[in-house]
Amino acid sequence: MRTIVAAAIALLVLQSAILCCAAEPPVTETSTQKSDYIFKAGQIAFGASVAADLWSTKVRLFDNPGNGFREANPMLPGTLPGFASVMIGSAALTEWGSLRLHRGGHKWMARGILWGGFALHSWAAAHNWRLTPAGVPVR
Repeated sequence: MRTIVAAAIALLVLQSAILCCAAEPPVTETSTQKSDYIFKAGQIAFGASVAADLWSTKVRLFDNPGNGFREANPMLPGTLPGFASVMIGSAALTEWGSLRLHRGGHKWMARGILWGGFALHSWAAAHNWRLTPAGVPVR
């Protein structure tokens, strides 16, 4: 449990660091820049969905190894620390890449990547949560 909490905290700290580095200059009366709230909301939603996916995978797969379920992605390690490091690393790379795209003027592509990742990890978290521990009947 401590490992998953530490991983979630590390992800949130990393996301906060990315958001702080990505802070836009203050909008003044002469500035024509508008803050991109859709992109910022996508960053937060993506980070939250990755944390939810990581937590649901830990609870349903790693805490109940005898329930007959295993990770469906063969590229992910079978241990929780390995799984968390790969997932957090890929989430950080996705956040960084989308930030670079956003700063480079590809705002719609950056938004699409973040919201697509949000949808993917939210689905994975919901799917993991549907898996039941051994001995619990499914209705």
